[in-house]
Amino acid sequence: MDQVQIDKKLLYTPIPYFEITKQPVLIVQRTMDEIIPNNSYSLISKAIKKSGNNNLKPF
Repeated sequence: MDQVQIDKKLLYTPIPYFEITKQPVLIVQRTMDEIIPNNSYSLISKAIKKSGNNNLKPF
């Protein structure tokens, strides 16, 4: 195997959409996920706050 192929779908980031969303969002994150970074909740929370969305209620 001379080349490693990257699945371009894994390069997608929803952060720009969270930065403009105004509706309530439910985020469910598992701790054993091998693809999604552990700090993704923090990144999403910051993006939602940037949008001015006041419906953010961390649990």
